[in-house]
Amino acid sequence: MLQRGSLSFAMLFSIGLAATTTAAGGTLTSTLAAASLCDDDGEWRLVWRDEFDSAAGLNTTTWTVPLGTGNSFGREANVTAADTYVDDGNLVLRSRVLPGSGGKNWTTGAAITHARGSPAPGNVGASWRYGRFCVRAKLPGSAAAGASQGLWPAHWMVPADHARHCGYNEIDIMEMINGDGRAHATYWYWGPGGGGPPGSNCSGPPVRAGPSGTAPVPDFSAAYHEYAVEWTPTRLAFFVDGAAYASFDGAGTLPVNDHYMMLNTAVGGGWPGSPNASTESPAFHLIDYVRVAQKPDYG
Repeated sequence: MLQRGSLSFAMLFSIGLAATTTAAGGTLTSTLAAASLCDDDGEWRLVWRDEFDSAAGLNTTTWTVPLGTGNSFGREANVTAADTYVDDGNLVLRSRVLPGSGGKNWTTGAAITHARGSPAPGNVGASWRYGRFCVRAKLPGSAAAGASQGLWPAHWMVPADHARHCGYNEIDIMEMINGDGRAHATYWYWGPGGGGPPGSNCSGPPVRAGPSGTAPVPDFSAAYHEYAVEWTPTRLAFFVDGAAYASFDGAGTLPVNDHYMMLNTAVGGGWPGSPNASTESPAFHLIDYVRVAQKPDYG
């Protein structure tokens, strides 16, 4: 969910990182209903899950709604608890036109596994180092022309300590903009001698990023798909419905600290641009489950 600005995907590959992507024109279709990359398979074991099927609603001992405006979760929208709720076995992140809400014209939903902002009493969050992280979701908007303009659903992870230093990194498991029908996966990092956020002591370019890959998901709003990342000490690999489409091997640049999960639909921002009169409202980002699997020695 970093603001890309003028940074092109070609630039992401120009820094000598090993990355692989799907061939252009390939198509991924949803064939997974129960099977998941995070299922026990003898090597990996399921260690954490939220199926969003509790009658009590969102589990506030784990999840926090990052309320407000001016953040990466909402961009040009106000993140509200009313737009972040559990219904019919899904975590629902609703985006809608609601002029005047927090000084914005839109509201939206977001949920994170971190006790930041205004967490509920007893919230302890959840974070992990290494594992498979799987999110099965139906994304907002539609493929109709203009219907998804400005909508930016994302599943991503950042360090639990929020340390803004040279080792800071961000794992973008899935992003989609403007209903382009492509899952975008990216790994961002600031390494020694590389750039860093404001206030860091890093030198050099402002940001170093890689890899970036895309996978076609033409029925993103009509069907559920599982978006996942496999993070090991030596590799990051990104998947849609169990099919790998991007990978990154980079000794010394992979994350080594605990990360937490963030789910949101931003509205507007420099990458997708602002919504307009044709943007679907309300639009629903439906999340069927979040699952985490680890190898025994990762716990």
